Amino acid sequence: MLAVTVISLTSFAQNTKLDSLIANYHNQDYVLSVAHRAVHDTYPENSLEAIREAIRIGVDIAELDLRETKDGKLIIMHDGTLDRTTNGTGIVKDLKWKDLKDLKLKIGDSITNENIPTLEDVFKLAKGNILLDLDFKAKSERAIKNTYKLIKKKGMQKEVIFYLYDYKKVPMVYALNPDVKIMPRAYSAADVENILKFDYVTVIQVDDRFYTDELLKKAFDKGMRVWVNALGDYDDLERLEKYTGFEKCFDKKYINIIQTDFPQQLLDYLNMKGYRN
Repeated sequence: MLAVTVISLTSFAQNTKLDSLIANYHNQDYVLSVAHRAVHDTYPENSLEAIREAIRIGVDIAELDLRETKDGKLIIMHDGTLDRTTNGTGIVKDLKWKDLKDLKLKIGDSITNENIPTLEDVFKLAKGNILLDLDFKAKSERAIKNTYKLIKKKGMQKEVIFYLYDYKKVPMVYALNPDVKIMPRAYSAADVENILKFDYVTVIQVDDRFYTDELLKKAFDKGMRVWVNALGDYDDLERLEKYTGFEKCFDKKYINIIQTDFPQQLLDYLNMKGYRN
Protein backbone atom coordinates (compact mmCIF):
# COMPACT_ATOMS: atom_id res chain seq x y z
CA MET A 1 0.00 0.00 0.00
CA LEU A 2 2.84 2.39 0.86
CA ALA A 3 4.50 1.85 -2.53
CA VAL A 4 1.23 2.57 -4.31
CA THR A 5 0.80 5.76 -2.26
CA VAL A 6 4.30 6.98 -3.13
CA ILE A 7 3.76 6.36 -6.84
CA SER A 8 0.44 8.19 -6.74
CA LEU A 9 1.96 11.19 -4.97
CA THR A 10 4.84 11.28 -7.45
CA SER A 11 2.44 11.22 -10.39
CA PHE A 12 0.33 13.95 -8.77
CA ALA A 13 3.42 16.15 -8.29
CA GLN A 14 4.45 15.70 -11.93
CA ASN A 15 0.95 16.49 -13.17
CA THR A 16 0.79 19.54 -10.94
CA LYS A 17 4.09 20.89 -12.31
CA LEU A 18 3.04 20.24 -15.90
CA ASP A 19 -0.30 21.94 -15.29
CA SER A 20 1.60 24.93 -13.88
CA LEU A 21 3.96 25.07 -16.86
CA ILE A 22 1.06 25.02 -19.31
CA ALA A 23 -0.98 27.55 -17.33
CA ASN A 24 2.01 29.90 -17.19
CA TYR A 25 2.54 29.51 -20.93
CA HIS A 26 -1.03 30.67 -21.57
CA ASN A 27 -0.73 33.60 -19.14
CA GLN A 28 0.71 36.40 -21.28
CA ASP A 29 1.62 38.48 -18.23
CA TYR A 30 3.93 35.74 -16.96
CA VAL A 31 7.35 36.14 -18.60
CA LEU A 32 8.88 32.79 -19.55
CA SER A 33 12.60 32.05 -19.30
CA VAL A 34 14.48 30.05 -21.93
CA ALA A 35 17.87 28.43 -21.37
CA HIS A 36 19.76 28.50 -24.67
CA ARG A 37 21.12 24.97 -25.27
CA ALA A 38 20.05 24.39 -21.65
CA VAL A 39 22.39 25.45 -18.81
CA HIS A 40 25.67 25.17 -20.65
CA ASP A 41 28.00 27.36 -18.61
CA THR A 42 28.76 24.51 -16.20
CA TYR A 43 27.59 21.52 -18.28
CA PRO A 44 28.04 20.56 -21.94
CA GLU A 45 25.55 22.31 -24.20
CA ASN A 46 22.56 20.23 -25.24
CA SER A 47 23.41 17.57 -22.64
CA LEU A 48 21.09 15.76 -20.25
CA GLU A 49 22.97 17.29 -17.30
CA ALA A 50 22.45 20.77 -18.73
CA ILE A 51 18.71 20.07 -19.05
CA ARG A 52 18.62 18.58 -15.55
CA GLU A 53 20.18 21.77 -14.18
CA ALA A 54 17.63 23.89 -16.07
CA ILE A 55 14.87 21.90 -14.40
CA ARG A 56 16.52 22.27 -10.98
CA ILE A 57 16.77 26.06 -11.11
CA GLY A 58 13.23 26.47 -12.44
CA VAL A 59 13.70 27.41 -16.10
CA ASP A 60 10.45 27.28 -18.08
CA ILE A 61 11.85 26.23 -21.47
CA ALA A 62 15.05 24.48 -22.56
CA GLU A 63 16.09 25.31 -26.11
CA LEU A 64 17.69 22.33 -27.87
CA ASP A 65 19.02 21.61 -31.34
CA LEU A 66 17.70 18.57 -33.18
CA ARG A 67 19.60 16.66 -35.85
CA GLU A 68 19.28 13.33 -37.64
CA THR A 69 21.91 10.65 -38.19
CA LYS A 70 22.36 8.79 -41.47
CA ASP A 71 20.17 5.95 -40.22
CA GLY A 72 17.41 8.25 -38.97
CA LYS A 73 18.22 8.52 -35.26
CA LEU A 74 17.06 11.83 -33.79
CA ILE A 75 19.78 13.34 -31.62
CA ILE A 76 20.43 16.60 -29.79
CA MET A 77 23.39 18.57 -31.17
CA HIS A 78 23.86 22.12 -32.38
CA ASP A 79 26.63 21.75 -34.94
CA GLY A 80 26.45 19.79 -38.16
CA THR A 81 29.83 18.29 -37.26
CA LEU A 82 31.07 16.50 -34.16
CA ASP A 83 34.39 18.26 -33.81
CA ARG A 84 33.60 21.21 -31.52
CA THR A 85 31.31 19.58 -28.96
CA THR A 86 32.50 15.95 -28.79
CA ASN A 87 35.68 13.87 -28.78
CA GLY A 88 34.75 12.63 -32.26
CA THR A 89 35.01 14.01 -35.78
CA GLY A 90 32.82 13.95 -38.85
CA ILE A 91 29.49 15.13 -40.19
CA VAL A 92 26.45 14.04 -38.19
CA LYS A 93 24.15 13.34 -41.14
CA ASP A 94 26.79 11.11 -42.77
CA LEU A 95 27.27 8.87 -39.72
CA LYS A 96 25.13 6.17 -38.13
CA TRP A 97 24.01 6.21 -34.51
CA LYS A 98 26.36 3.34 -33.67
CA ASP A 99 29.25 5.64 -34.62
CA LEU A 100 28.05 8.37 -32.24
CA LYS A 101 26.48 6.72 -29.21
CA ASP A 102 29.73 6.16 -27.29
CA LEU A 103 31.25 9.58 -27.98
CA LYS A 104 31.70 11.98 -25.08
CA LEU A 105 30.55 15.58 -24.98
CA LYS A 106 32.99 18.39 -24.26
CA ILE A 107 32.68 21.61 -22.32
CA GLY A 108 35.24 23.93 -23.79
CA ASP A 109 38.29 21.75 -24.40
CA SER A 110 37.51 19.35 -21.53
CA ILE A 111 36.00 15.94 -22.27
CA THR A 112 33.20 14.94 -19.90
CA ASN A 113 31.41 11.67 -19.16
CA GLU A 114 28.26 12.91 -20.88
CA ASN A 115 27.07 11.14 -24.04
CA ILE A 116 25.17 12.65 -26.96
CA PRO A 117 21.49 12.48 -25.96
CA THR A 118 18.81 11.16 -28.25
CA LEU A 119 15.50 12.99 -28.51
CA GLU A 120 13.91 10.04 -26.71
CA ASP A 121 16.40 10.45 -23.82
CA VAL A 122 15.45 14.11 -23.56
CA PHE A 123 11.71 13.42 -23.57
CA LYS A 124 12.13 10.92 -20.74
CA LEU A 125 13.97 13.48 -18.61
CA ALA A 126 11.89 16.53 -19.49
CA LYS A 127 8.39 15.06 -19.34
CA GLY A 128 6.35 16.90 -16.75
CA ASN A 129 9.34 19.02 -15.70
CA ILE A 130 10.12 21.60 -18.37
CA LEU A 131 8.93 22.73 -21.79
CA LEU A 132 11.19 22.10 -24.78
CA ASP A 133 11.92 24.35 -27.74
CA LEU A 134 13.16 22.15 -30.57
CA ASP A 135 15.37 24.09 -32.95
CA PHE A 136 14.90 21.78 -35.91
CA LYS A 137 18.19 21.54 -37.77
CA ALA A 138 17.45 18.22 -39.48
CA LYS A 139 16.41 18.94 -43.06
CA SER A 140 14.56 15.84 -44.25
CA GLU A 141 10.80 15.38 -44.31
CA ARG A 142 11.46 11.96 -42.77
CA ALA A 143 13.00 13.65 -39.74
CA ILE A 144 10.01 15.96 -39.27
CA LYS A 145 7.53 13.08 -39.44
CA ASN A 146 9.63 10.87 -37.14
CA THR A 147 9.91 13.71 -34.64
CA TYR A 148 6.16 14.12 -34.57
CA LYS A 149 5.65 10.37 -34.23
CA LEU A 150 7.95 10.35 -31.20
CA ILE A 151 6.24 13.40 -29.71
CA LYS A 152 2.91 11.56 -29.90
CA LYS A 153 4.33 8.23 -28.69
CA LYS A 154 5.83 9.88 -25.59
CA GLY A 155 2.81 12.09 -24.94
CA MET A 156 4.82 15.31 -25.31
CA GLN A 157 2.31 17.21 -27.47
CA LYS A 158 1.70 19.91 -24.86
CA GLU A 159 5.33 20.18 -23.79
CA VAL A 160 7.08 20.86 -27.10
CA ILE A 161 7.50 24.06 -29.08
CA PHE A 162 8.51 23.32 -32.68
CA TYR A 163 10.70 26.12 -34.06
CA LEU A 164 10.33 26.90 -37.75
CA TYR A 165 12.74 29.04 -39.73
CA ASP A 166 10.23 29.39 -42.58
CA TYR A 167 6.74 30.49 -41.57
CA LYS A 168 5.36 29.25 -44.91
CA LYS A 169 5.77 25.68 -43.61
CA VAL A 170 3.45 26.34 -40.66
CA PRO A 171 0.31 24.76 -42.25
CA MET A 172 2.19 21.62 -43.28
CA VAL A 173 3.74 21.11 -39.83
CA TYR A 174 0.53 22.03 -37.99
CA ALA A 175 -1.35 19.33 -39.93
CA LEU A 176 0.96 16.66 -38.47
CA ASN A 177 -0.36 17.33 -34.96
CA PRO A 178 -2.43 20.40 -34.06
CA ASP A 179 -1.65 19.93 -30.35
CA VAL A 180 2.06 20.77 -30.80
CA LYS A 181 2.96 24.45 -30.43
CA ILE A 182 4.65 25.92 -33.51
CA MET A 183 6.93 28.94 -33.28
CA PRO A 184 7.71 30.55 -36.64
CA ARG A 185 10.51 33.06 -36.84
CA ALA A 186 9.79 36.46 -38.36
CA TYR A 187 12.56 38.21 -40.29
CA SER A 188 10.62 41.39 -41.04
CA ALA A 189 7.49 43.33 -40.18
CA ALA A 190 5.85 41.80 -43.26
CA ASP A 191 6.57 38.32 -41.88
CA VAL A 192 4.85 39.26 -38.63
CA GLU A 193 1.76 40.38 -40.51
CA ASN A 194 1.67 37.10 -42.44
CA ILE A 195 2.18 34.97 -39.31
CA LEU A 196 -0.71 36.80 -37.63
CA LYS A 197 -3.00 35.18 -40.19
CA PHE A 198 -2.48 31.77 -38.53
CA ASP A 199 -5.02 31.72 -35.71
CA TYR A 200 -3.48 28.60 -34.19
CA VAL A 201 0.06 30.02 -33.76
CA THR A 202 0.56 30.99 -30.10
CA VAL A 203 4.17 32.19 -30.15
CA ILE A 204 6.32 34.15 -32.58
CA GLN A 205 10.05 34.92 -32.53
CA VAL A 206 11.04 38.45 -33.51
CA ASP A 207 14.27 40.42 -33.94
CA ASP A 208 15.26 43.84 -32.64
CA ARG A 209 15.71 45.34 -36.08
CA PHE A 210 11.99 45.40 -36.89
CA TYR A 211 10.35 45.17 -33.46
CA THR A 212 7.94 47.99 -32.66
CA ASP A 213 5.36 48.10 -29.89
CA GLU A 214 2.69 49.00 -32.42
CA LEU A 215 3.44 45.95 -34.57
CA LEU A 216 3.80 43.39 -31.78
CA LYS A 217 0.74 44.65 -29.91
CA LYS A 218 -1.19 43.02 -32.74
CA ALA A 219 0.39 39.66 -31.85
CA PHE A 220 -0.16 40.21 -28.14
CA ASP A 221 -3.82 41.15 -28.68
CA LYS A 222 -4.32 37.90 -30.61
CA GLY A 223 -3.04 35.92 -27.64
CA MET A 224 0.40 35.23 -29.12
CA ARG A 225 3.52 35.19 -27.05
CA VAL A 226 6.44 37.30 -28.29
CA TRP A 227 9.87 35.65 -28.05
CA VAL A 228 13.03 37.77 -28.10
CA ASN A 229 16.63 36.59 -27.82
CA ALA A 230 18.92 38.17 -25.26
CA LEU A 231 21.71 36.27 -27.05
CA GLY A 232 24.29 38.70 -28.36
CA ASP A 233 24.02 42.35 -27.32
CA TYR A 234 21.81 41.92 -24.24
CA ASP A 235 23.77 38.96 -22.89
CA ASP A 236 26.99 40.89 -23.58
CA LEU A 237 25.69 43.65 -21.31
CA GLU A 238 24.86 41.01 -18.68
CA ARG A 239 28.49 39.89 -18.75
CA LEU A 240 29.59 43.44 -17.98
CA GLU A 241 27.00 44.39 -15.37
CA LYS A 242 24.28 42.19 -13.91
CA TYR A 243 20.69 42.87 -15.06
CA THR A 244 21.62 45.73 -17.43
CA GLY A 245 20.98 43.60 -20.52
CA PHE A 246 17.67 42.26 -19.29
CA GLU A 247 16.56 45.74 -18.24
CA LYS A 248 17.20 46.93 -21.78
CA CYS A 249 15.22 43.97 -23.17
CA PHE A 250 12.13 45.35 -21.49
CA ASP A 251 12.29 48.56 -23.47
CA LYS A 252 10.09 46.36 -25.67
CA LYS A 253 6.65 46.43 -24.11
CA TYR A 254 5.17 43.23 -25.51
CA ILE A 255 7.93 40.65 -25.09
CA ASN A 256 7.11 37.81 -22.72
CA ILE A 257 9.62 35.08 -23.57
CA ILE A 258 13.37 35.71 -23.28
CA GLN A 259 16.11 33.31 -24.35
CA THR A 260 19.52 33.74 -22.75
CA ASP A 261 22.86 32.14 -21.99
CA PHE A 262 22.40 33.34 -18.38
CA PRO A 263 19.23 31.56 -17.24
CA GLN A 264 19.83 31.88 -13.48
CA GLN A 265 20.45 35.63 -13.79
CA LEU A 266 17.34 35.97 -15.92
CA LEU A 267 15.21 34.10 -13.38
CA ASP A 268 16.57 36.25 -10.56
CA TYR A 269 15.80 39.41 -12.54
CA LEU A 270 12.28 38.35 -13.51
CA ASN A 271 11.44 37.38 -9.94
CA MET A 272 12.91 40.61 -8.58
CA LYS A 273 10.81 42.68 -11.01
CA GLY A 274 7.62 40.69 -10.43
CA TYR A 275 7.36 39.43 -14.00
CA ARG A 276 6.55 35.91 -12.80
CA ASN A 277 3.76 36.64 -10.34
